[in-house]
Amino acid sequence: MSPPFIMSLSVASNGSVAAGTANGKLWLGYGSEGTKSKKKAKWGSFDPAQACMVSIAEAPIVAV
Repeated sequence: MSPPFIMSLSVASNGSVAAGTANGKLWLGYGSEGTKSKKKAKWGSFDPAQACMVSIAEAPIVAV
């Protein structure tokens, strides 16, 4: 079994991210809302509650 290294990655314009790993898992994450202030804009990163990992293959996922 391979370690869970990311082999493929796709980022959508709505903040969704899909990552295929070397051990056959697909990680789906959704970005959170950014905050705006007068000094700088800050992105709140990913919300772990809105992410999931699903095992979809027994081999590396090389494209998403």
